[in-house]
Amino acid sequence: MKDKNLTRKIAVTSIMCALALALSYLETLIPAYPGFPPGAKPGLSNIVTMFMASCAGSGYAFFITIIKGIFAGVTRGMTAMLMSLSGGILSTAAACLLFRFSKEKLGYIGIGIICAVCHNIGQLA
Repeated sequence: MKDKNLTRKIAVTSIMCALALALSYLETLIPAYPGFPPGAKPGLSNIVTMFMASCAGSGYAFFITIIKGIFAGVTRGMTAMLMSLSGGILSTAAACLLFRFSKEKLGYIGIGIICAVCHNIGQLA
């Protein structure tokens, strides 16, 4: 029975990882917003990371974040990988902590906003 749960976790994580990569790629197709800095993206693939942080746990969320960073490096270069990883790891850490300790107080939207701010701070630092 233990193997069945492990197989299910691997399958769900793989599907979520593929979804995050597809959303990350789709974000590159969105044209630049007027008035925003170049490279500003809506962060659609971070929805998958937040979902995994809330449902599956921090290890799975960090795995998806690292895979997204590597994907950014392969498709957009080393600078994109470093920006993705620095912001993504800080954002994922914030999501995991907030889902664990203050999910009821903040809700999903509040946690999403805080994670977006953390992602931007991580990219600027």
